[in-house]
Amino acid sequence: MVSDGETVGIVQLFGFPGDRQIRRFVPFGRDKLRSVFVEQVMTRDVRVLPHDATWRDAMAIFEKMGFHALPVTNQEGVLLGMVTFVHLLDLQKKGVLSPHS
Repeated sequence: MVSDGETVGIVQLFGFPGDRQIRRFVPFGRDKLRSVFVEQVMTRDVRVLPHDATWRDAMAIFEKMGFHALPVTNQEGVLLGMVTFVHLLDLQKKGVLSPHS
């Protein structure tokens, strides 16, 4: 979630333990999910990844914080996109990301 140009939250299906995650609403069905606002389930302790960070930087944050996705921002803090733990693992398996890069 972006407010006034600043990343203030991120919604994760599976967050770290104790996080307010959307998964806890799934058993209640679609009707319950329709009444849930992003603000209620978003992670507010957002770590952003600078656009010039390495894939190793991202993996370190994933491992330390337990996040599954990170917003990527430019030097002004403008959201450019997202990088996910699963995507990086997939690129590693395919040999795109070498252990030495």
